[in-house]
Amino acid sequence: MKQSFNYMAQFRLPAEVYERLLAEAQKAGVNRSEYLAKLLAEWFAIKNSASCQ
Repeated sequence: MKQSFNYMAQFRLPAEVYERLLAEAQKAGVNRSEYLAKLLAEWFAIKNSASCQ
């Protein structure tokens, strides 16, 4: 059985942010999990580069 990843719990996303991201992914016609993973990877890259400065 494939276990789904809980982005809200893992990254403490507010429900309204999570729902908005899912709606944007659906509107773009892309896989929601891949879309969220890409956005989170970009966010962490920005966050990490800012903390290194």
